[in-house]
Amino acid sequence: MVKKNKDVSLVNTVLALHGLIIVLLLAYFGKLLFIPLFFSFLIAIFLYPLSRRLEKFGLNRLLSSLLCILILALSCSFILYFVGSQVQHFVKDIPQLKTNLNTIVKNFQAWLTQHFNITDDMQTSYIDKLFGGLLGAIGFTVTSFLSLIIFFTLALFFIFYMLYYRKVLNDFILSFFSHADKKKITEMSESIHVTTVNYVKGLLTEIFILMSLSCITLLILGIKYAILMAFFAGMFNIIPYIGIYTAALLNMLITVIDGNGKQSLEVLLVFVIIHIIDANLITPFIVGKRIKINPLVTLISVIAGEIIWGIPGMFLFIPLAAMINIVLEKSRGFRTGEVATS
Repeated sequence: MVKKNKDVSLVNTVLALHGLIIVLLLAYFGKLLFIPLFFSFLIAIFLYPLSRRLEKFGLNRLLSSLLCILILALSCSFILYFVGSQVQHFVKDIPQLKTNLNTIVKNFQAWLTQHFNITDDMQTSYIDKLFGGLLGAIGFTVTSFLSLIIFFTLALFFIFYMLYYRKVLNDFILSFFSHADKKKITEMSESIHVTTVNYVKGLLTEIFILMSLSCITLLILGIKYAILMAFFAGMFNIIPYIGIYTAALLNMLITVIDGNGKQSLEVLLVFVIIHIIDANLITPFIVGKRIKINPLVTLISVIAGEIIWGIPGMFLFIPLAAMINIVLEKSRGFRTGEVATS
């Protein structure tokens, strides 16, 4: 009997792995659809309690769903307006920054000529290639910005329909299972809902704390563009492990071009210390306890997400891994003790 149970467990494991591989392949080839769809799914779950509360106040489902979308759109608009006002200060200083950058480039060219005997013609060739790459990057940035607008527009529609037709979607999913399994599927759904809401709350709390710490510290040190740098630090930290270092390098580059080499080192030191605090205190206690997945699984999720969905996948695959973990834990034959007692 024990051997039979082990065989059944092995078969279930193999089937689960095959199913996971098929899902990942579908996710890779259908990423243009699944990225905004899964992002919208996370936001819809996060807004679901608000929609329910509005319905308890007497609003019908249509109005409550529309009001949730309106609140979300206004919140995003406020953030964009705030960031835009900070970017305006940065844009005004671009002529001066360009002058500083030219000075840095000339000094670097003189240093290359003196120490490595690299002629001006060779340096000009390298610089032309560099500017060609930068122009391509600018074109890519414009394209990415337009794609981002389309992405969020689609996401708003997806979120609205998920909130408004949630009962239809729930009944559709339950129709694939027998009456005996519907209770377990409902438990899975509730666990996924709680985990997702906790993850989004934890992530927003972490971003707010990081932005506050960065902003206060940089303002105390007298760093220019402190608020904008703090925003970069919080948003880039959505990507675990490498996000904070990307923000640190970007902010260091801005500080160096501004003509403050010493302050660039201070910026690096600030973000290294903040990352240590985040990795050892904020993430484990605010985010880690909410999703309850192993740090190694988190790292693998980040890498797999980048491979399959690119940069969006680096943070979307973390809640996805938590959902898969819930499904496996609650599926028949995967819980510890169930097979042994059968």
